[in-house]
Amino acid sequence: MILEADKALAYSKDLVVSWLENRMLRNVRDQARRKKRAESIASYFNAEKTEKHGQIHVHGQRIGERKLKDIGVEIQMLEDDQQFQDRVLTAFHLMTLIFETSPSLKFIATSKKMWVKQQQERQVIVPVKSSPGPS
Repeated sequence: MILEADKALAYSKDLVVSWLENRMLRNVRDQARRKKRAESIASYFNAEKTEKHGQIHVHGQRIGERKLKDIGVEIQMLEDDQQFQDRVLTAFHLMTLIFETSPSLKFIATSKKMWVKQQQERQVIVPVKSSPGPS
């Protein structure tokens, strides 16, 4: 029996393979090699147990530069472009301040629009019946 979670994993893997083939790996000329590499990368991030890669156990698990290169992900180090790194860190610090000092839950911004979802805080006063004390 195929569970909904299995369907979701298969669907997300198909999407990632497609994105990798058409974006990050688009310059790999050999189509079979491009597809195999895309499937290998997607399998790793889809938490599939493979002899070559192991398995990701936690969503927030850190994956280092060496591991990313080992599984075939093409990366550019942020530190290689100081101006870009400054911009990324500025955005990161601003988001950290916004989320730590406001009731903001979600933040979406483009160069033209900004949208912020905030949690509404409500105070509810519930009368408490006092129990009769000792007489």
